[in-house]
Amino acid sequence: MSKKMKEMSLVEQMEIEMQKMEKDKHREKVNKLAKPSLLKRIWAGLLDIFFVLIISVGVEIALVNLFSEKAGYNTLIDNIHTMYEESGLYYLDENNNYVEYDDYKQMDKVIIDYYTNDQYASSKNMIDKYNNEKQNNKCFVLDNNQYVEKLDAKEEDLKAFYEDEYQDALNFFSSNPDYYSKVNKVESLVVISFVLSLFVGTSIIYLVIPLIRKEGETPSQIIHRICIVDVRDISTIKRWQIIVRYLILFLFNYCMPLMLYLQYDYFVPLTIIISVAMICITKNNIGPHDYASQSMVILKSRVDPFQVLNSINGNKK
Repeated sequence: MSKKMKEMSLVEQMEIEMQKMEKDKHREKVNKLAKPSLLKRIWAGLLDIFFVLIISVGVEIALVNLFSEKAGYNTLIDNIHTMYEESGLYYLDENNNYVEYDDYKQMDKVIIDYYTNDQYASSKNMIDKYNNEKQNNKCFVLDNNQYVEKLDAKEEDLKAFYEDEYQDALNFFSSNPDYYSKVNKVESLVVISFVLSLFVGTSIIYLVIPLIRKEGETPSQIIHRICIVDVRDISTIKRWQIIVRYLILFLFNYCMPLMLYLQYDYFVPLTIIISVAMICITKNNIGPHDYASQSMVILKSRVDPFQVLNSINGNKK
């Protein structure tokens, strides 16, 4: 019994060795494939991103022109501008944009008018809180039931006080549930529109064009004479691999930066850095989308690239 088990063990060891040899041969075949230089690979990727942005901007403009009114975007913007105007906390500049005051000497009147006339501010007794802040500040004195600036108050102290209180008024204005709701709706419409336009742009560049191409190339890869192969058997890339490549590129390199921007804007380039780093440090310049789809980018030969692949595989046409 032990001898039979020993023989089986030897057979298994031989199978493992054979599998290892096959893997080594396959790895050697993969390493023999002509790969684009790192700079060419990165430049081609950047060029595809440029194509995506051009298409996405065009789609974004079309969406805004066709659907902004139906989605209520213009109405929301008008309502927000009305709230800016009625609050008195903002003024119209020469470009018809509502901007914040930067002259501290105007801020006291602006704050008092807002806290007195705005319904939401009145309901929260903001004018009383503002007067309490003046009462507790050394720069003011009570005169005829009003707090006025002391004659000997320092300009820098007054400026610091008014700027702080003005910023508090702006923050309070932003906390108004009505304003907050409208701004959130606008932001949601903008994000949805942006994602849709980006989806169309990336789909055309990374999915539609590669699917109709025999060798699964994107526009920049066509320009740079680059093609993609199935790294498992070094054959023509399959449709499912093109789809997987697209999904990883769209989700990891486009959607993820957008999500990071909405939460932590300083992490936006993180996923791009990871992709470029993987391409740079891996022996065959494999990025996340290459790894997930089990594909690989190679250079086209002046002859049919798959004739070269067949010759490497030992197949004769």
